[in-house]
Amino acid sequence: MILDQERLNLTNKKRTSRLPWRGQFSPELIEYFINDICDSSETIYDPFCGSGTVLFEASITGKTSYGSEINPAAWCLASLSTLSQFPLNKQESIKSELREFFSRTDIDSVILKEISTQKEEYIKLALSSAIILGMKNGKDFNADVLKKGAKILFQTLDESTFFINPAHCYLEDARYNSLPDQTIDAVITSPPYINVFNYHQNYRPAIELLGWKPLDAAKSEIGANRKFRQNRFLTVIQYSIDMGMVLNELVRVTRDKAKIIMVVGRTSNVLGASFENSKIIIELAMYTNQLTLKNQAERVFKNMFGENIIEDILIFEKNSSEKHLIEKQNSINVGLDRLNFALNHVPEKNMILLQDAIKKGHSVMESQQLSISNPIVEFKE
Repeated sequence: MILDQERLNLTNKKRTSRLPWRGQFSPELIEYFINDICDSSETIYDPFCGSGTVLFEASITGKTSYGSEINPAAWCLASLSTLSQFPLNKQESIKSELREFFSRTDIDSVILKEISTQKEEYIKLALSSAIILGMKNGKDFNADVLKKGAKILFQTLDESTFFINPAHCYLEDARYNSLPDQTIDAVITSPPYINVFNYHQNYRPAIELLGWKPLDAAKSEIGANRKFRQNRFLTVIQYSIDMGMVLNELVRVTRDKAKIIMVVGRTSNVLGASFENSKIIIELAMYTNQLTLKNQAERVFKNMFGENIIEDILIFEKNSSEKHLIEKQNSINVGLDRLNFALNHVPEKNMILLQDAIKKGHSVMESQQLSISNPIVEFKE
């Protein structure tokens, strides 16, 4: 399989992301993966779906899609793609009701009450998303802010005429997803990496205004260093354990011959030592006889600061071999191997911390399983 480097790098990029979310996929990259690598797949899964780019693109290209996400703000935005589940007349009815609501002059004084009393779950999601899209990371909450959010909302919903197959989005932990065994033909995802940005802080003022408790999700963020403030090197061990659990779930839910495409930030820095995220994932996959690395490539792009960012693209194939799980001890050993390798290049001032993390590696536990209240689906009139 030869990949088109220009399409990986988005050299001739023409489309922008429909919803603002840090670290999200470009829709053109997903379009390429779906049409050229997963063209025969009927069901696609993204275990870290963020704001839902894979779900939207899959629906538009005629694939049924599923996504898991632990972040409340991202889940709200990604769930806008589930409009694709409704018949066209129902889609138009929902959009008409939303337009009528946003034509009001007092929306800032009534929108929160409307969310709490609204019977239609999708309307609640859409109104919540308008608040998130309008406020973003700010604290201003007024009619102008909501109108800005509504503009982005309707730009997204107006794509519904292009939806062919339904999308499904679940507020859940990728290590414990709700999908039945062997139901997925392809996985397209960008997993978290070590020392990851604390995503629970993204749009936090808006999500707290809506009644969520984002810190509950923070406990389950894979790769987040906030859980090991006294010694951040322990994050490497926990990341290995968590990603081993994710790979086990992907093996469980995929059919034989399924493609699993992962776009991974190449390196992470922890206390001056670099760690290669892709190597950890590849080494973990070697502990199960059901994942074969079929292709490995890279893509390069500039971030908002003009820096070249390199991402690795890993393409695994699910084998029909007898199931063999990645054991927790296997995952710990992978993390310890990475820590031992870092002994060669860690700054001297952090050597003691690194050595201490190596000693404590076998006592590290996986991140907590997600447990979070969902005010959108739990409110009862």
